[in-house]
Amino acid sequence: PGRTYTFRASGGGHAAGLHGDVVVTANAPPRGGTITATASPFSTAVTSRLWDASGGFGGLGRFVARADGWSDQSDHLPLSYTFYKKTGAGATLTRRPLSAPQASNVIDALLPAGTHD
Repeated sequence: PGRTYTFRASGGGHAAGLHGDVVVTANAPPRGGTITATASPFSTAVTSRLWDASGGFGGLGRFVARADGWSDQSDHLPLSYTFYKKTGAGATLTRRPLSAPQASNVIDALLPAGTHD
């Protein structure tokens, strides 16, 4: 990303010696920002809906993630944000979106117990 690539097509047969070039500049990703995730307590309304028969929250934890300070070229604004949950590692690594692309740089998510990076 952020690099320029030149593709060349060359002719053969009756078109031998002819060629055409296309120069493409790949988009560089946004830069300079941070992402923070913090555990957040449940509100009373949420607590009553999530409390299960076993006397717990079914292993769910509430987290708020924020993406702050990201910038990009002015013709690529406004930015949109998609937050993901990663599971597995190596060849079994998968990313599941927690949201559709959105204008907000904040998401409030319920995640199951475990290690979250």
